[in-house]
Amino acid sequence: MTTRPSGRFNLIIIAVLIIITVILAPLGLFYRIKTYTAACCGYLLARTGFADSWATADERLRMDNQRLALLVLEKENRISALERELGRFNRAADLGRAGWVLVPAQVVFYDPSIAASRMLLNQGTAAGITTGMLVLDGESLVGMVANAAEYSAEVLLVDDIQSVFPVFVGKDRFAAHLRGVGRGRALEVRFVDNQPEYAITTGDMVVTSGYVRQDGVMITEGIPVGTVVNDPAQDTQPYDDFKRIKVRPFATIPAVRTVFVLAGLGAPAPVRPGGP
Repeated sequence: MTTRPSGRFNLIIIAVLIIITVILAPLGLFYRIKTYTAACCGYLLARTGFADSWATADERLRMDNQRLALLVLEKENRISALERELGRFNRAADLGRAGWVLVPAQVVFYDPSIAASRMLLNQGTAAGITTGMLVLDGESLVGMVANAAEYSAEVLLVDDIQSVFPVFVGKDRFAAHLRGVGRGRALEVRFVDNQPEYAITTGDMVVTSGYVRQDGVMITEGIPVGTVVNDPAQDTQPYDDFKRIKVRPFATIPAVRTVFVLAGLGAPAPVRPGGP
């Protein structure tokens, strides 16, 4: 049975080999001696286990650094999410001070299907929520209440294929309809005439227009919806009757956990030039 040499003994041998290499260097044998010394040192380190322990320690340190970096990133993301949520609450408070009646509600379920884009709230008619009320994330549009029970409400989100909202587009506030085309896809603005005088550009803001539907549902004017993300002048063909306009909503719908149902009207929404 062989035993591994002690670490101290091997370190002494390594030191002696290095000294011999330095002494013999002037004799022109430096390259050969250096090669031999390096081989012996590597063998002795392997025998003592120092090389393995150094490599293991280095790998462990690297993994620890990676774990710490992931923890820091997770905390930063969490802080950013809390800051965004606080901003939505502050904007909702501003609307409340302006006379708007907002009912806060928690999102308890998102419809996972691709065809539908809906969510379920933990508040309903008992809190004053009724069908047709608009739902905000604090200021920007999230959707509309499609069904309301006593203690729950189903919301038709703005990107659902059944969603239709009257809107104003651009600085000149061209009247149009906003339609959802499916979960995760850009919204579409329709019925803006394909004429030069109807100038729509990338970055133009889209807000709801005041409107009362045939079923009596009132769409409040001035609620921010999103911004134009394409260039209609390039995407629209000469034979198109209407401009092709795509909109990215302000509300980050999958990340919203608290919403505000607009249960009463006040002054017009304080629209910000740059959006929410």
